[in-house]
Amino acid sequence: MPFYNVESFLAEAVGSLRAQTYDNLEVLLVDDGSTDGSLALARSLTADDPRFTVLEVPHGGQGAARNHALARSQGEYVTFMDADDVVPSDAYAAMVGSLEASGSDMALGNVERFDSERAWVPGWARAVHRADVRGTTLADMPEAMRDILACNRVYRRSFWDKRVQAFPEGMVFEDHVPMLRALLGGSRFDVLAQVTYRWRRREDRGSSSQPKDELANLADRARAKAEAWKVLEAEGTEEEQGLWLARVLDLDLSPYLAHGGTASDEYRDLLATTAARYLELAEGSESFRLRWSGRVRAHRRLALWYAAHRDWPALASLTDDLERRRPPLLTRSDGSAARGLVVADPGRIVLAPPLPDWLATMLPTEPSTFVVTRLAWDEGALLVRGTLRVPGVSVGPESVSLTLSSGSDALVRVAAPALAVARRRVDAPRTGSELDVLVRVPREQLARALRDQVEVHVGAHADLAAGVTVDVRIVPGTGTRAPRPTPDLVGPVSITPVVSEAGGFVLRQARALVIVDDVTVLDGRLRLAFTATDEVTRPRFGSSVALLPGDGAWTVAMPTVAALAADAPLEVTVGEQDLRPLARAAVGRRLPRGVARASRGTLHAIPGPRLLLTEVRTTDSMIELELAEAGLADVPAGSRWVAVRREPGGEVGLEITASSPHVVRFDVPHSEEEDGDVAPSVTSVRLQLVEPGGPPVSLRVHDRVLDAQPFLAPTHAYDVRVLVRADALELRIEHLMLRRARDATTGR
Repeated sequence: MPFYNVESFLAEAVGSLRAQTYDNLEVLLVDDGSTDGSLALARSLTADDPRFTVLEVPHGGQGAARNHALARSQGEYVTFMDADDVVPSDAYAAMVGSLEASGSDMALGNVERFDSERAWVPGWARAVHRADVRGTTLADMPEAMRDILACNRVYRRSFWDKRVQAFPEGMVFEDHVPMLRALLGGSRFDVLAQVTYRWRRREDRGSSSQPKDELANLADRARAKAEAWKVLEAEGTEEEQGLWLARVLDLDLSPYLAHGGTASDEYRDLLATTAARYLELAEGSESFRLRWSGRVRAHRRLALWYAAHRDWPALASLTDDLERRRPPLLTRSDGSAARGLVVADPGRIVLAPPLPDWLATMLPTEPSTFVVTRLAWDEGALLVRGTLRVPGVSVGPESVSLTLSSGSDALVRVAAPALAVARRRVDAPRTGSELDVLVRVPREQLARALRDQVEVHVGAHADLAAGVTVDVRIVPGTGTRAPRPTPDLVGPVSITPVVSEAGGFVLRQARALVIVDDVTVLDGRLRLAFTATDEVTRPRFGSSVALLPGDGAWTVAMPTVAALAADAPLEVTVGEQDLRPLARAAVGRRLPRGVARASRGTLHAIPGPRLLLTEVRTTDSMIELELAEAGLADVPAGSRWVAVRREPGGEVGLEITASSPHVVRFDVPHSEEEDGDVAPSVTSVRLQLVEPGGPPVSLRVHDRVLDAQPFLAPTHAYDVRVLVRADALELRIEHLMLRRARDATTGR
């Protein structure tokens, strides 16, 4: 582990090594000429542990420091670490254990990035490390080309000495060429889904690899790529060369393209030369053109083209779009004399220079999805809420429509202005954008689609621009956002919409044997009316509260319901069959206090205290929730709201500025940068109402609130989504305010 002026991070890094469950370690800490207190700190941190040795070398960069330590090391296996990062405690045990079992040359663990506010697994790491794989090769797992870090893996020392040998010295990105060499030549490696390395993103820009706007950083990246290409020409196959070119164009040059529109002339010259060089190599690689070009995301191809042709205003405009999370929709333009590329974005159309075929094919290369997060019913339609995701393109309500269909019959087409307002999430990848969509499928359309069938499958497609249509896969959300099957009635028939990964979107129908038509309270008695295919007998709540017949309905005294020990479902007997009757969605919207309609359409009595969230109000700095009594018992006096904000290190209390059992209000949590700007962020806030000395009060969310999400601040600076989890309200608060662009001349 080389270290250079990392006094503020060193203790955490060394502590993570001392905490390893695999303890047969030799740790070589190499002071690379630090001028702060790092050297003294390293010695004090390791003085009592004979496994640690502190070495000193003149300042020469990480490559030279690592080579110095390699020459001293004695282990059967070798690995590396940067001094501002962290290694999970079971990382080395997992990787060495994998190698002992497989006999592979090296083991690659998953990577988690983190900063002072959050932690996340990068997209490339999710693609490579989605499952454990043992004894694979680059030919069998080409995705591994995307992972060229030095520190998230363990190597057999014999393999390292034979295949890799040493790091380049005197440059940043010294790991690119050695890690490439390690993957070539048919080497066998294990891939672990487990995170074995936590890679810090330093807000102080102290990491040598981070300042992508600096000419020296770009020069080192260009040098590393040039050296890597020499290795590929000498040792790589045609397939490996094409795969590596896709990596360079999609990942390695992208951070620099973002600065090209406003950079110095020297920076631009080098960027243009580098982009042109790799576009030329890509055009000349048959493997790249035929197999790997689809891995270069659409807007990055266009940015490379602008840079190579020194069209800096166009590159700056594209960069601004990407910073605003609105990548342009890129499609072929065959109608013009010079076939080129159309950037179809709301309010602007740009014709690019004539492009090679591989570069001009700009339709999405990944599946488009409609992620369904909510299924509900209103008086006239099925409500389907979700997120339309089209990777690599802009999806704005001004230019996009979504169509749901059954076979050749269109159920419904949703387009502006009925399409929900576009929302770009701050944690979404820059390769695409998302659109919140609320689709209303009329009941008569559902009945027409089903006709006499028990089940029909629903498909979808999106029209992105004139003549540009993509198929859309309908999938369920995850966790608490997963849609539950919510049946309702169309005439005497129950229709249940189901969304699953395996079956897509399915509509199922069945004849309803018994239906709750009406629920009222009259003269202190709860009154229920039924429609059934046979005589209804023994209606009851749970096993203890029976309803009595009278005046064409069934009734029970409200005090009897209030005496129940816990929530109880409504059950009836029809013929000889015990059933839980289905209540129409319309009935659920006018239920008296003490009765609730469950998500599956059944009814329940609620004797205890319960609050129902009925309203969410937002200002630029505050969120207010309004709740109403839903259970028969009142909320106990003295109950208090408790709020916690979830952070990477755990939960912290959040101050509530005003509250009563029926109203809770708190300041919007946010993160500020040094200049006072609010940074984009996602925060979870968990709210519970706790009885004095007792359990939390049961909380639920009114359907109308769920159907109305998200709740947007007046200035669109943030939005709020509401979930319910174990008698608590969970709010997902997402800041959308962007950092201010710096002026290229003043640096402000």
